[in-house]
Amino acid sequence: MTKILADLGTFRTNRHADISRGETRTFNGLALSPTMAAMCADDFVRTIEFIRGTHAAIVDIRKQNPDRPARVLYVGCGPLATLAVPLMAIFSPHEAAFTLLDIHPESIESAKRIIEMLGLADCVAHCETMDAGSYHIDPDHAPDIILMEIMQAGLESEPQVAITRHLLPQAPNVILIP
Repeated sequence: MTKILADLGTFRTNRHADISRGETRTFNGLALSPTMAAMCADDFVRTIEFIRGTHAAIVDIRKQNPDRPARVLYVGCGPLATLAVPLMAIFSPHEAAFTLLDIHPESIESAKRIIEMLGLADCVAHCETMDAGSYHIDPDHAPDIILMEIMQAGLESEPQVAITRHLLPQAPNVILIP
C-alpha cells in the first residue's frame, strides 16, 4: 500500500538523505518532516491498528447519525494520507467526510494528488495547510473524530499534547484517536 501511495503522490522520499530535513519548529513543538511522516507507514502494525480504530469510530458515529457522514479531522496526514485513503475506499462520501490537515504544503499537495488519482476526492471535505496548534474548528461542522498522526515514540518534542489541548475544547464530544 505504501508503495502505491508513494507512486501516486507528488512527494518523493530520499531515505539516504537527512530524513529530518523539512521539520518545522512550531510554538508547541516540532512537526515531523514530510519524509519522516511518510516513513511512519512502514510500521504496518501501527498503521493497521490506526485504520481499524478509525473504521470502528466511523461505524459508531454512523449508527448515531445515519443521516449524515461521519466527519473526520485527520491531523498530520503527511504526504501519503496513509490512514485515510484506505477508509475512503471503503466508505462512500455519504458515510465519511475527511478534512486533511498538515503544516507542510508539499504533504497536502501529495495527499490531494493521491486522492484525486484514486477517484476519492468526493470523500474529502477540506484540505488545510497550517499548524494544527492554531486550527479553528467550524462549530457548525465540528468533527466527530479527530485522528492525530503527530506523535513519535516518547512525546519528546512533538506537539501532540498541546494540539490535543487546543482542539478538544473546540469539539468536546469528539472521538479522539491519538
